[in-house]
Amino acid sequence: SKVISFVDRFGKKRTFTATFSPLTANKEIVAVFVMMQDITKYLQQREMLKSAYHGLDMFKKAIGSAADVTFTDVVGKITDVNMRFIERTGYSREELIGQTHNIVNSGYHSKAFFLNLWETLQRGDVWRGEVRNKKKNGETYWVDSTIIPLIDESGKVYQFLTVQFNVSDKKEMMIELRNIERTFRAITEN
Repeated sequence: SKVISFVDRFGKKRTFTATFSPLTANKEIVAVFVMMQDITKYLQQREMLKSAYHGLDMFKKAIGSAADVTFTDVVGKITDVNMRFIERTGYSREELIGQTHNIVNSGYHSKAFFLNLWETLQRGDVWRGEVRNKKKNGETYWVDSTIIPLIDESGKVYQFLTVQFNVSDKKEMMIELRNIERTFRAITEN
């Protein structure tokens, strides 16, 4: 097999594989059978896939450098985590893989909160909200969490991508402002 490229009459580059098979009679070559297959579209698709994969890889690295990222299967078991999530929670990759996000559940949110979350995801919709989580050492922290259902070719959810940004400082400031407001109202209303 040999790869052959040329420019066609429309000025487009075309690429073929060519296989040469000699036909012999009395130990002499009397003809050569040539089979050619156009692989131009295949090569173009391969380049597009390489480009898309590179773009996806760069996107994944960019998100991973700024946010805590996890992937879970359809029942919520963690299948992959980035280093930021590991560092934030204090758990090792081995402790997290196969667990659900229950491992970081602080107990702050109601069952209705999580029921709404799961109902949203099961419909194939993106869920976003603030969640209070708990580290391995028991310390709590707040995240602005976005959970994205990943859909396969048949339209079914096959995985969830969770992207979380730490908003603990913002939440603590809001709580402190509410406390100051309550104190101010109590003083001024008496």
